[in-house]
Amino acid sequence: MGTFVDELVTTKARLDWWVAACTKAGLCAFDTETTGLSIVDGKDQLVGLCLAISPEQGCYIPVAHTTDETQLDFDFVVDTVAPLLANAKVVKVMHNASFDINVMAMLGVRCVNVEDTQLMSYALDGQKHRARGHSFDALCKFHLEHESIRFEDVVLGELGMRTFADVQLEHATAYASEDARKTLELYHTLNRLLEDEETSEAACLPSLHDVHSHIDAPLAQVVADMKRRGVQIDLDKLEELDEQFGRKVAEAQE
Repeated sequence: MGTFVDELVTTKARLDWWVAACTKAGLCAFDTETTGLSIVDGKDQLVGLCLAISPEQGCYIPVAHTTDETQLDFDFVVDTVAPLLANAKVVKVMHNASFDINVMAMLGVRCVNVEDTQLMSYALDGQKHRARGHSFDALCKFHLEHESIRFEDVVLGELGMRTFADVQLEHATAYASEDARKTLELYHTLNRLLEDEETSEAACLPSLHDVHSHIDAPLAQVVADMKRRGVQIDLDKLEELDEQFGRKVAEAQE
């Protein structure tokens, strides 16, 4: 195992350094830690942010831990990181991006130029690995041969169920920064695999790389918006499309 750095960021100077480093790199991993998954309905909240500029260098920026340890002001961190997330010249790599996009959207911050390693995995493997799944832990084990720190091991204490806000910052940093670092490593690995598929595809067919870049990746923002705002469905139109597609399937099978 190579050397790596997981930094706990609790000063303005170090936060500024990380934002500048991500901007200069033009590519970084981004992740959020929250008290739970019910962000859109307001039941849960942001606890901290994670950044990585390489598979060996990541950080955790706590903003709402309840452990009486030093951390930066919540609003200050969000305001400082917002320009990075809105910078179209910097690729932000996430896993299950729609969740993190919505965490920030609920705070008035929009994320642009997002890559999602989960969607990249879908493009590569589709339904071929249904048993394995496309979770972060599963992809790290399959592609990187790495056993990630389990969320349950960090959050479940002797006193029973806690939220991530209750985790000591040392342990929170080890878990959260690793997530960001390994997300970036996954991105590089999956991107190489997509590019390999592109060179092997028949010229008349769109490559998996093109499918991901032009269809799947832009949909991350759309899916996030749908989860946050809901969707309105025209049932009559849906039934009409069902009939049309049914006829086309029947014709293709003849």
